[in-house]
Amino acid sequence: IGLCNSALQLADSLNLTDEGSIINIAEARWFRAFAYFDLVRNFGEVPLITFKIYNPSDAQVEKSGVEAIYAQIYEDLQFAEANLPVSWPDPKFIGRLTIGAAKSLHAKALLYQKQWAQSLMLAEQVINSGQYQLFTPYWALWKTQNENSVESIFEVQAYQSAGSAIN
Repeated sequence: IGLCNSALQLADSLNLTDEGSIINIAEARWFRAFAYFDLVRNFGEVPLITFKIYNPSDAQVEKSGVEAIYAQIYEDLQFAEANLPVSWPDPKFIGRLTIGAAKSLHAKALLYQKQWAQSLMLAEQVINSGQYQLFTPYWALWKTQNENSVESIFEVQAYQSAGSAIN
């Protein structure tokens, strides 16, 4: 959350409005929403910090209610949905966030708030986007060679050592 807030503050202070910067801002907001979603599910009320912390005392804020945290999650995800690309055609960007990842996380957050109809609407948009499909055979989904398959909406990219990225 701190790194996301720092990146967002820097982008704002530099008045970055080019397409690449807007996508980076959308990615930072997605990750902030992802982190707050994890926090609110596990702890309920937590401090809601959406600004860069310069001094430790800056983080001395009261806990925010669950509704306020979910409101921030939804705001961040709506921005991400509006500004992330549908897909990344270049293989060097494999695993980068897309509209599908934003809508999927948004749908999941709505499920936890028991907002069934809204969650279903977003989930159906992801399903009907044509970007994803079920991987077959199911048992092979878990094999290393099938990472980032047609079923993958968000998959963390991890490598064995520095510089061993997939080309």
